[in-house]
Amino acid sequence: SFWLLDMPLHFVFGAQRGGIVELRPQVLCKVYLRTWFPVDFLIIAIDVAVILMEALVDSSYGGALRSMRFLRSLRALRL
Repeated sequence: SFWLLDMPLHFVFGAQRGGIVELRPQVLCKVYLRTWFPVDFLIIAIDVAVILMEALVDSSYGGALRSMRFLRSLRALRL
């Protein structure tokens, strides 16, 4: 997702602090961890949870559909 690509970019692009553009990676890391990291992490966690839930729901419905097809084919063989 976009947010997975956005997180590492915070360590590459500068941040303005006190009217000065900061480019040192160590300082950028500290600024990011104190500001936007919790929000980004929460968004990514929700995104991953939704993707996993959709995968689980799709797989369980897929199994149910396969079972229905199998039962239908058994019924057809009986005729």
